[in-house]
Amino acid sequence: MNEQSIFIAALDRSPAERRAFLDGLCADNPELRQRVEKLLGSHEASASFMDQPAGLLATTIEQPLLEKPGTQIGPYKLLELIGSGGMGAVYVAEQKEPVRRTVALKVIKPGMDTHEVIARFEAERQALAMMNHPNVAKVLDAGSTAAGRPYFVMELVKGAPITDFCDGQLFDTRERLQLFITVCQAVQHAHQKGLIHRDLKPSNVLVEMHDVTPVPKVIDFGVAKAMGQQLTEKTLHTGFYQMLGTPMYMSPEQAGQSSLDVDTRSDVYSLGVLLYELLTGMTPFDKETFSKVGIDEMRRIIREDEPARPSHRVSTLAAEKISTVAKNRRFESHRLASSLRGDLDWIVMKALEKDRMRRYVSASALAGDLQRYLDDQPVEACPPSVTYRLRKFARRKRTTIAALAAVLLLAVCGPLAGYALFMFSRNANQVNPAPAAAAHPAARAPGRELPGLVPEAFFNPEVGRWQLITKKPRGVIRSAVWSPDEKQIALAEANHVRIYDALNLQLLHVLVAHSQPVRSVAWHPDGQRLASSSEDGTVRYWTSQGVPTYLLEGHSGPVYQVAWSPSGKQLASASADGTIRLWDEEGKLTRMLDEGGRHVFGIDWSPDGKQL
Repeated sequence: MNEQSIFIAALDRSPAERRAFLDGLCADNPELRQRVEKLLGSHEASASFMDQPAGLLATTIEQPLLEKPGTQIGPYKLLELIGSGGMGAVYVAEQKEPVRRTVALKVIKPGMDTHEVIARFEAERQALAMMNHPNVAKVLDAGSTAAGRPYFVMELVKGAPITDFCDGQLFDTRERLQLFITVCQAVQHAHQKGLIHRDLKPSNVLVEMHDVTPVPKVIDFGVAKAMGQQLTEKTLHTGFYQMLGTPMYMSPEQAGQSSLDVDTRSDVYSLGVLLYELLTGMTPFDKETFSKVGIDEMRRIIREDEPARPSHRVSTLAAEKISTVAKNRRFESHRLASSLRGDLDWIVMKALEKDRMRRYVSASALAGDLQRYLDDQPVEACPPSVTYRLRKFARRKRTTIAALAAVLLLAVCGPLAGYALFMFSRNANQVNPAPAAAAHPAARAPGRELPGLVPEAFFNPEVGRWQLITKKPRGVIRSAVWSPDEKQIALAEANHVRIYDALNLQLLHVLVAHSQPVRSVAWHPDGQRLASSSEDGTVRYWTSQGVPTYLLEGHSGPVYQVAWSPSGKQLASASADGTIRLWDEEGKLTRMLDEGGRHVFGIDWSPDGKQL
């Protein structure tokens, strides 16, 4: 970024924020910082154009504002200055004719009327005029001042940034998500109009109260990008090295060396940052981190560093900080991290994927997954596979892994070669037996697929056994487990349970199980029986041949997981109704544990069966 771009961006920040902003952008270039500070000093002193030293880009230095409260611009009388950004100043204004109303009027600043600034100002005006959505600030009028500087008039939004509003109202997680879904729908409207906002952050999402209803409004399309259209007749060009937007909320592709590749998924990433902040009280990368590094390192962090999951982030907070965050959400401090763990973690991390191909495809898709979470329905987001995480790790540590591989190759090849020669000599006159089947053949069958599914085996250390993750074009497999002898695989698919042969992946049985989606499947230790649980609140026992034996009723909410004890004499079921129930082998209830109304999402036994 040059001093012009940095100067304009710094004007958008309060004096208290500018030092940290300049620390981050100019850490490696003290001369650049000195020039920008001179520009800012000249701006604060309201120096005139002719007073500026040569070579300081004086064509962008602001002259004193010509407008003040009481000034008349067209039919509008200015009442109060409420904001001043890099391009323009925003006033509360009163219109008396032909209608009487109070509005917000934004006018380009004196001295800021360069070709680029005017183009961006007119682009914002045109962008807002194209939209008609209750959660996007409306443009009401436009024109030029007597001096020829463009202005536009929009509805006055008397709101607070969405994060401040939610904290001030002590909104809980559900209320925050419901408000955020509305914001996603407004952004989706902009995308349908062919516009990418590119600067979504709390100060550009204001919330005001309409009677007793909070109404969010998306504002400030000053750096919006048009898709497949031209907003104004003037050329609007983003410099190759220019960063547009706010770094803490910026997508990896937006932080690259060019914005030519930015599409609507960039706004999805920014929405993910905003959601992260609403849930945790922090952004994935904070101001303090960015204030300590230069612009190149800032770009690298945004493009490469993986943020902590929301649940992990809050679990590492100091006691005082987590107490404040929990209080603002009407939550107990010790339960805050667990409330985010699981679906909310993966929804946020899917929106924050570095690879935009793995993000939600649209703002409405993100909103839809959040609504499914609120409705206790299966969500599309799921944790990345071990293979994917290892691939990401390998890309980050190429040099280290290459060096280790070379050392291991030298250490292993010699002994292996000797051992191979020994075994060849020993077995030279023997008939070689057929190779034994692998322990987990589904994991070594890249050319085979379950019908409509892509299987991938991984060892789950949390439950101490191998499991199968599958991806399905039409939805999510909520549970996939091997039988104890690893010869069969049971998959929970929609309302059914399907049992496959693990060696050849042939479908063996379809268990028409429940009236609503199946959430969990568990094999009995003897491998001859299994249990399934569903969102309809029931649990069923089956034989491995797919014959139903017992129906277990009693839960008043979805049953998220079932688990057999190591002895196979008890089955535990965990439910959204806040209870854990223990059943014997004949489906009789033997004990109920009340978890105080909290949803119980997962459950398992200790290896000795003495703890649950």
